[in-house]
Amino acid sequence: MRLDEENIVQQLLSRGLSQAFRLARHFGKQLLKKLLIKVLAWLAAVLAPFIIPVLIAFLIFGFLCFSVFILPKYITLGGSGAPGTMVVEATGYTPEYESTGKNPGDPGYGVTATGTKAKRGTLAVDPSVIPFGTKMYIPGYGYGTAEDTGGAIKGNRIDLFFDDVDEALQWGRKIVSIRLFGRGKKSNNPAIFTWGEGDTGWPFEKDEKLFQKYLKLDSDWFNQFQGRSELLAEKVDSASGDAANEDAAVGSIWGSYSEVVSEKDQLRPHRISWGLLASMDKVLGDPVVHGQHGVEDDQETKGRKPDPDKRFKELEPREIEWEEFDLYYYHWWETETEDGWESHSEEYTKKIKLLKRVDTCEADFSYAWKPKVIEQKSEHSYLKVIVPQCAGVEKKGPLYARLKETLNSYGLIKDSNVELVLQLAMNLDETFQADVQGFNSPYDLAIPDVRFTGEPGEIGWPCPGNVSSPFGYRTDPFTGAKKFHAGVDIANREGTEIKSAASGVVIWTGWAGGYGKRVVVDHGSFRTAYAHLKEILVRPGREVKGGDVIGLMGSTGRSAGPHLHFEVIVNGEYVNPVEFISNR
Repeated sequence: MRLDEENIVQQLLSRGLSQAFRLARHFGKQLLKKLLIKVLAWLAAVLAPFIIPVLIAFLIFGFLCFSVFILPKYITLGGSGAPGTMVVEATGYTPEYESTGKNPGDPGYGVTATGTKAKRGTLAVDPSVIPFGTKMYIPGYGYGTAEDTGGAIKGNRIDLFFDDVDEALQWGRKIVSIRLFGRGKKSNNPAIFTWGEGDTGWPFEKDEKLFQKYLKLDSDWFNQFQGRSELLAEKVDSASGDAANEDAAVGSIWGSYSEVVSEKDQLRPHRISWGLLASMDKVLGDPVVHGQHGVEDDQETKGRKPDPDKRFKELEPREIEWEEFDLYYYHWWETETEDGWESHSEEYTKKIKLLKRVDTCEADFSYAWKPKVIEQKSEHSYLKVIVPQCAGVEKKGPLYARLKETLNSYGLIKDSNVELVLQLAMNLDETFQADVQGFNSPYDLAIPDVRFTGEPGEIGWPCPGNVSSPFGYRTDPFTGAKKFHAGVDIANREGTEIKSAASGVVIWTGWAGGYGKRVVVDHGSFRTAYAHLKEILVRPGREVKGGDVIGLMGSTGRSAGPHLHFEVIVNGEYVNPVEFISNR
């Protein structure tokens, strides 16, 4: 009995100790867990100001490395030709010695690093960033293929091939956002006649040759005229004065004056877009139009039948008329010597050609010029310079009359056919679409011949701001080329109210290609146009008074920043808004 009691006591003690140990272990874990949480929280609070900035810096560094070194290659390679975009620094080059270090006749002259012939559309790249064969679109230049490279072409820099030295120089150096179509993809240029990969009768290679043919036709025509570099390299016609240099070049005397324009500068707005040539070929070369159906053969007697040479002859600028203008430069100054003041002088003249008239497939253009006198006086010097200034451009005749006549000769007599050709041209050539402006625009076809019968009243400026770009010839901010500017640009903040310059009737509103959102108002004896608007606040048919708000300033279309492009058109002639308003 006694032993049983002792056993019971021992069992109770054993169980109690075991239970006690279990309870101690359980509560110990809970206590340790809470202790660790408090310690870690304390460490985080103490170390956070040091760890978090380091972690953020590491993440930023990693993101930058990915964006600069990995992302461009990923976008370009894109697996099987995936599209993408890339921001690059683009410069221009030609086959001449200044660009390539080679002269005609030297081994490799005019040949790219991949063995192809350098031509318009050839692009020099860093192949570690943009692989050879990559197709792309460059705003202001057009379509091209990565076929060449050079010692200075590293990273996100590309070189654009130009046939003309002037164009390469005027392009200069600019940052552009290019569109990539992938490596080795056939359709680096828009399909013109081909239906796609399965079109055995008209493979992509045929469209490639057509594209190059269109470019060559335009280039051959354009290069027969004198460029700016050639003009500036010519000697002056006359030189007099004790300080004059008889061998002085035009560039050393008048090179800093933007008003001095070459033949190419003046004819550039009237070049034929390859997209327009292709559009006409696509329409007139279709068997539905010419009637010779069947599978295409080597003689191109059936099926799709383009004729680039004939298309160019039908559309090329004709009846180009020039007038002569005398550039003048006179400089007199005094220098102080031991014996007093000593006088010196130099006087130069040079005759240049100014475009007077050109008949294009769009309209008949007439240019008016006047001398611009620049004088600077001081106590001991006097400078007088006379350069040309464009006073206005008149656009005569029905728009695209020659285009319509050409289509009519093939049995296409509806006006809608002209609109079809122009829209197709803009779809094919994005550069043509981007360059569309009121001065030279298929969008003008949509403007009705509506006249305001009331009194326009006083004319005023449509908005406050500074004139950031004047009327006349200027350097195009996108291409670097000399180009006629048919209005004035007024810069201010986005959303600035744009008011009608005078009383009139709104005759057109909408999108106008490079001009973005645009409003045209007729005032009876003249018209005004307002472009790059952020928002249009009126509709066609509405009568407005001078000062009524018609829109808000923006940067739509081909624009580098918020501004208003303002035009004044008098009987079809684009005139300087500054002079027009000041003379009213």
